[in-house]
Amino acid sequence: MEKRYQHSENKLPGVMESSSGSVKYGLHELTANRFNTYAPFDLKDDFRVAAVDGGNMLVYETPGWSIGLYKLSFRLFEVNLEGKTCNTVQKFREMEHDLVFLTREQDSEKALSDIRNQKEAEFTLKQIEKGVLEEADLLIVDGTLEMAQEGIINAHPNTVGVSKRSFHVINDYSASSYLALKAAEYGSMDYPWYCYPLVRQYIQSQPRLSEMVFGTFRANSNVFRLDFPLKKLNTLDENGKIQHFEFVMKKLALCSLDPKYKAYPYPLGAVHSDAVMRKGDKDTLQQMIKRKLSEYRKKGSGMAYDMIEKDILQAEWYNSLRKGAVR
Repeated sequence: MEKRYQHSENKLPGVMESSSGSVKYGLHELTANRFNTYAPFDLKDDFRVAAVDGGNMLVYETPGWSIGLYKLSFRLFEVNLEGKTCNTVQKFREMEHDLVFLTREQDSEKALSDIRNQKEAEFTLKQIEKGVLEEADLLIVDGTLEMAQEGIINAHPNTVGVSKRSFHVINDYSASSYLALKAAEYGSMDYPWYCYPLVRQYIQSQPRLSEMVFGTFRANSNVFRLDFPLKKLNTLDENGKIQHFEFVMKKLALCSLDPKYKAYPYPLGAVHSDAVMRKGDKDTLQQMIKRKLSEYRKKGSGMAYDMIEKDILQAEWYNSLRKGAVR
């Protein structure tokens, strides 16, 4: 591994790849002026920021059918600036969850994830259509901005995608690590920074909705991938920088002061805590499903419910085996 990285240091980073190598992006030369530092406390006015996140989990998986759960959360906060601190007050919170029945023709994990993404987009649009968000409010989406979010971007362009992890690679390093090393080389690590312009050429089949940027919200901290809608990137300041980048990065940085979330924006941490699948969720839902099944057996075909029960017992045995409960 040491030889691999030593060899990588001598290569010019002309390309960034997906972890599988199937998607490649042409890069600009990573010179010092690509790393833009900023001062979060330059913001003078209070602002509002919303965040949305979702989670999903397979409850039962059998050869003939599966049952999954998805959970969604949307929260809106007001950030009040007081000196060199900020006070975050929740103004709105909405949650949604449901069970999903999947047939054997579907790849259960992928199908459930696709359904959750669709439901998350519909759920977010519902909040926008209800008038929960004002035009100036920043909406943070957990993850990248893809075609599934096109309706959200059209309805509320003041949106940004923030990814906790990126699997892109530059010169055999993770892109986040490589850019952090470059930022340190150019003396940017003492400040929060973002790298732009980074991608010179996007190679993809679908229309592009956003610009990919990497950056930090605090000095010498984690590097995140951010996706900015293209329609918000058409205004330059007197220094030739895109105003929207600076404005959004400062807001995200002010939301990332809570040490509990380790330089991660508090609004995203809050909705993640709502949507994450917790220990015991699966067991609770399985008990509920079996209880309902027993009730419905009395009203319907005994043979059909006997077959479902056999499937459930098989699924529970297999889950126990995977967890090491059966030796």
